[in-house]
Amino acid sequence: GRRIDGQEFLMDTMARQERFYSNNNTYTTDLTLLGITDVDGDGAIETRDEFYTITAATCDGATPLTACVLITATPQGGQVGDGNLTLNSRNIKTGNW
Repeated sequence: GRRIDGQEFLMDTMARQERFYSNNNTYTTDLTLLGITDVDGDGAIETRDEFYTITAATCDGATPLTACVLITATPQGGQVGDGNLTLNSRNIKTGNW
């Protein structure tokens, strides 16, 4: 289904985050630094089939980017009922995987 679009993009983005971390000892919320070029003005990217937007943030307000990053896939259009999918750098997933 369409949920796989969000799941695949989350996993790809996290792999890019891990490569970035290995070179910089920190994660990033700036997805352009991961080699993703189609980032819009609010820092989000659309998945290949445009069913989800992807953003990156700290895992929570107290955890620095040197320790953890949270990537969120927010559903668009007909996918909204599915709710968000998240994956963090500790391999914790939320949503309907």
